[in-house]
Amino acid sequence: MLRNESARACHDLAFAEVISYNKASLERVEQNEGRQQAVSWTERREKEI
Repeated sequence: MLRNESARACHDLAFAEVISYNKASLERVEQNEGRQQAVSWTERREKEI
């Protein structure tokens, strides 16, 4: 019984780590996209001037 509980805890921990990694990765992607949009907007404004 203890082995099953330990395996379950290990399984749950692995899921939590994957979710945490994916969340951090998504935040990095969103930040990069925001920066790219800001650069594009700035470049368009400079061309208009």
